[in-house]
Amino acid sequence: MVGAWFCILGGVFLSRVVVQPLTDLIPLTINLQDFDEVRRIARLFYSLSRALQQLSLFYQNLKLTPSDQRFFPYIRQFPFKGEDINFTYINEIFDDHTRTIWKAKKENGQIIVMVIMEYISAISLDQKFIKGEIKTESCKVIYEDIKQAIGLLHEKNFVFADLRASNILIIDTEENQRAMLVDFDWCGKSDEDRYSPSMNKNISWPLGAKTDAPCSEKTMTFIGLMCCCSNRYCTLIFDMPVGSHMSTASRICSSG
Repeated sequence: MVGAWFCILGGVFLSRVVVQPLTDLIPLTINLQDFDEVRRIARLFYSLSRALQQLSLFYQNLKLTPSDQRFFPYIRQFPFKGEDINFTYINEIFDDHTRTIWKAKKENGQIIVMVIMEYISAISLDQKFIKGEIKTESCKVIYEDIKQAIGLLHEKNFVFADLRASNILIIDTEENQRAMLVDFDWCGKSDEDRYSPSMNKNISWPLGAKTDAPCSEKTMTFIGLMCCCSNRYCTLIFDMPVGSHMSTASRICSSG
């Protein structure tokens, strides 16, 4: 509680502590004649009381046998062809809480592989910049790959509204470096879908990209992308529509 305001939050211990609000910030300085608000607050406190009682009973009856599985998600089975498949976690593939991917095995020791789309051994463009690993001879190929991907979306009237270096993967091949797009959460129909109301204000978005503005591919602009390689710079000029821009923040590059 903060003064005459209160909020109910829930916390869980994972590899780190995660706390999330379960209610909004609710004032207790309400008009007692407002029966709807009175009943709402009464129900909340009653529910909180019941929840704390059940949580207390849960911990009293909890088996305290040490298990390394306590560090992993609680889901340890899934239905398949009418039966439940049990599995145990082995390890987390990446030490990154924003990309939680786990390795697991069945009770018979068989490794479980779930391919959502395809595993790509690649590094994001911004990380390639930082490491100075963008090859000068690959700049044009990278540009053409991105342009082709954006073009395929535009053919279906879709706009890639979050084209930043962190959403471009660079794949090293024997011949050169190739590029592909990831993170299609902000991909939407041109002039129908809108930019999110939670746009990061610390990012320099392109002209026309703002909160609740429609994602559009009508306005054309030139965006310069500086690629750092072997103490030299090569410049890629992106001729892409609004909603498919490379942001200023993505053009930052370290010098060799």
